[in-house]
Amino acid sequence: MEDNELSVFVSAFELSGFTGAINWYRNLDRNWHLMANIKPIIHQPTLIIYGEQDTIPKSET
Repeated sequence: MEDNELSVFVSAFELSGFTGAINWYRNLDRNWHLMANIKPIIHQPTLIIYGEQDTIPKSET
């Protein structure tokens, strides 16, 4: 990633931060009912992209 490309993301996070996205997960115990009737399975072809330095192990499938 070039420095000018990275600066776009840095600018966006400087304005809004990451708090909104993280708060959704922090509040799951209170708003679980919003997704209670949704099946957590994706029924369509899906691509997962892994980075070389990801800490999450790659899927066997």
